[in-house]
Amino acid sequence: MVAAAQNVGKITLLFSIFLFFTSNIIKANTKYYMLEEETEQYQLFKYDLSTKALYGIDRKITLFNLILKERRWANDVGEYYSVKVDNPNLILFSSLPDLNGNSDWIEVSLDTIKNDLVTTDQLIHVFNENIISISNEKNKSVTKYFNSYKPIVKKGNHYFVPKNSLLEFYVVSNRPEVFANPYGTINTQLSPLTIVEFKKIFKKTYQHDIFPLDKIWEDKTFTYFDKIRDRREYMSRSLTVAGGATAFQFWTYTDWYGKPNSYIYDRGIDRFVYLPSKGIIGGSFDFYFYFNRSKLPITSNDFLQNIKEEKVMIADIYK
Repeated sequence: MVAAAQNVGKITLLFSIFLFFTSNIIKANTKYYMLEEETEQYQLFKYDLSTKALYGIDRKITLFNLILKERRWANDVGEYYSVKVDNPNLILFSSLPDLNGNSDWIEVSLDTIKNDLVTTDQLIHVFNENIISISNEKNKSVTKYFNSYKPIVKKGNHYFVPKNSLLEFYVVSNRPEVFANPYGTINTQLSPLTIVEFKKIFKKTYQHDIFPLDKIWEDKTFTYFDKIRDRREYMSRSLTVAGGATAFQFWTYTDWYGKPNSYIYDRGIDRFVYLPSKGIIGGSFDFYFYFNRSKLPITSNDFLQNIKEEKVMIADIYK
């Protein structure tokens, strides 16, 4: 009896040690950035999206657009700047709901995370590393960050971070489509091309292959999709939003390749609506909600239909 109790005690102790080290590893791998309403380096635009119509569950996603005021280039020696206000690039933080509970944000003490804070310059450097503007760097296959970077929001004298956060980077490059349009580019001068139209072209070209966007329930450990050469954003339409402004809807040509039983977060905000000078005002996060589909009242076929119809969530102020 005593031996059994001692064994239980040892197991409990080992489990506590495991949790301690695990929590510290997670913390060490997460960086935090304090959002500011207005800085010399960017403008902040915040939008709330309801998930009810798209995913059948009444939760909220918050988009934080950091629209950069300076355009940055880099070379092998160093970085230099050039103001280019007509095509402002953007950094996008997305707060995603915790589908295992009802609380999406956690209060934090700045003292406990002070060693993991990143400055605006450091964040912009990460942006620069991921937009292929450093000439001596190789293209990255993963360019988005899920829970590796989290925004800090101040409310009164308290600070909060989302339980789940996605960080993405976009270059806004409005120019004729004869120029390259690599992954992570928003180009409002592209000719409209819907997913349905593109799929028809794909099936004529690759008659025996599955359309990459349809591989939602296929084997995710193997892919023929060439991410370096083929993955990119396409514009499907322009639309007039509330207030009379013209916005542009995009979709991402990519597949569902990734590690088994894990978020395929490099799909990112796979369909999105971009409003010039205001940032991304809506979109979809199929990678996140499909992974949690057992908690949703929709099926895999519903996801495929949403992809086909290019359904998105849009901030209420622009509906």
